[in-house]
Amino acid sequence: MLRDSSATPVCPDNLHFKGSTLDAFDKLEAAQTNVELLDIAHDMWCGPSCTKAIDCTYLHFTRDLTNPQPARAPQPRYNKKTSALFSLMGGTAYTPGVSQVHETNTWSLLEPLLLRVDSLRNKTGLLGCDYTDWSKKHDQTAEESMKYICRDSIQWMGSWVGVQYDKSSAAMQLIAFISIADDICIPPIDLVDGSFRVYRKPARDLFMELEQEGWGRDATHVLLAFVRQCFFQYAEKVDFNVEGRVGVHSMLSRTCGMWDSAVYRTHSANTFTVAVVIARILSSGPLSSTWIMDSAICDAISMDLAKSALKVYQQDDHQPTAGSGEVDSEQLVHQRNTAYHSIYLDLIDDLTFTGAPEPIVHFGQAGFLFVQMNHRYLERRAGHRFPITPHMESELQRLFGNSPTDARLDGLFHLRRFLNGNFQSAQGSLPPELLADCRKSQLQHQKGLCKPIESSHSTITSPGDNWIDAFHSIAKKVHTPEDLQDYLTSDKSLTTLGSSCDQLGWLGSIQDLWALCTACQVHCCGSCEWRLVGKYAWSRISDGQMTQSAEVQILQNS
Repeated sequence: MLRDSSATPVCPDNLHFKGSTLDAFDKLEAAQTNVELLDIAHDMWCGPSCTKAIDCTYLHFTRDLTNPQPARAPQPRYNKKTSALFSLMGGTAYTPGVSQVHETNTWSLLEPLLLRVDSLRNKTGLLGCDYTDWSKKHDQTAEESMKYICRDSIQWMGSWVGVQYDKSSAAMQLIAFISIADDICIPPIDLVDGSFRVYRKPARDLFMELEQEGWGRDATHVLLAFVRQCFFQYAEKVDFNVEGRVGVHSMLSRTCGMWDSAVYRTHSANTFTVAVVIARILSSGPLSSTWIMDSAICDAISMDLAKSALKVYQQDDHQPTAGSGEVDSEQLVHQRNTAYHSIYLDLIDDLTFTGAPEPIVHFGQAGFLFVQMNHRYLERRAGHRFPITPHMESELQRLFGNSPTDARLDGLFHLRRFLNGNFQSAQGSLPPELLADCRKSQLQHQKGLCKPIESSHSTITSPGDNWIDAFHSIAKKVHTPEDLQDYLTSDKSLTTLGSSCDQLGWLGSIQDLWALCTACQVHCCGSCEWRLVGKYAWSRISDGQMTQSAEVQILQNS
């Protein structure tokens, strides 16, 4: 898309940071820890004078209904009066006077969690939840997850902006970037430093394209909202169902007040960014901060209201209305359902009667449309994926390209699937004793430990130590599964391990081996799963099950 320098800015220019979007990105990319990354983003949004109290506008939201304008959109058909005719979210209709004030300072939840995450990452590199699948649709590969979230993005854009859904490929790719963190647990640092990519495009390249399209300050707002979302998404997954930990949603849902949970839900979905995208594509700016956030909150709630009617909301791991207080849980959930529903009805009316543009009002109620139509939610109800249609395949290629993932993502996603104890590779599997050792190693990493695993094979001594060191060093020399396969089967190196991919089966499928190699590449503290593969291979050689020449060949090529 060519630069549109005449486009009216959407967001009020109230950021503390005054540089370009790429300047902002470079400062964010320099962060070494999660805490540092969040602090940099917060300072750009609020400035150093913000005390991170409950009035901090980066993590919280206070509405401002001053300066209303004449209505520009009709009142939605589903409103305070008509809601009593239906039975969404437990069947309770509108209740006036529901609080729109924060009770909990989200900083008090995020900062301790991120300090703990940083401490674990310093010891083990990745957490046990990193790159796990949260789609509930049994995706077999990272490529499958990526293609489907991009399909979802195309369908969402169709329901939000209609025929102009493909006006900006960068905007479409932005929607995919903010959506993938819902289906795959991605460390925030990886999203910013370029380790994680969507169709092999790093986030910095995407924001450079937005700048080139003339997004100006809107791109900086969207960048900081993206960083905020990364943390909100990550925080809700790190402590989910972890014994001895209270998840962030539980901390927010101990009373009948719903504002904390509604705002958290909105920031984790990043519907703020979507509202900005819609306003830019449909030339609906400028907007007030309250219009943007009211529309974003309404979209998230209308989505959940529609999902509840389809029995999809009840399957969600993170339900904003779930109660965790000391009062009767059924009563508390009923109160929170009512409050959540009523917040939507209050805000959608305010959007209409304070003069928000029609596309922004439409976005606020769009969940009632796309939940019924988008395959994403129908798949959730069915529990499996639907085939991608030929037309959608062509749209994916046109708008995103031909390479959904890279070798690093493929390896980490596969690693989590077959080391979590509930999956055996469809292409083959590791020998049982090697798989057991690798799973034991992963459990140690999840506990923040990094020490050698006592392998189930025979004790290894020199020259085995040297051979294993040489085998371990292979991880630094390969970049793709194909590289690894070539190295392991090359006549110049490891002929004795197998002269073809099929003949490597005694050691494991190439997909399994690449996953273990990737774990070493991402973080190796001297004891990793790839070294365990080397130990197992040497045990076969030293037991006479493989020819001794493998020792010489590996050492010569290291």
